[in-house]
Amino acid sequence: MSILDNLYRELDAQEWKLCGYYIEKAQDYYESEKYSEARESLNDAISICMASEEYNAANKIRYYLRFC
Repeated sequence: MSILDNLYRELDAQEWKLCGYYIEKAQDYYESEKYSEARESLNDAISICMASEEYNAANKIRYYLRFC
């Protein structure tokens, strides 16, 4: 599964700018079968989105968190 590709399509430019780094990191971990690190990175992205009041983006990321 490509968390990166799916979220890149779903998030707008501002949302991606805020948390894209952590999503890319999560994808790398996921591909390396480091699932706990992938979850941690996605949780970091969610925290950043929540702090920036980008609740829609946080919910989209939470959806993919279920697969890690």
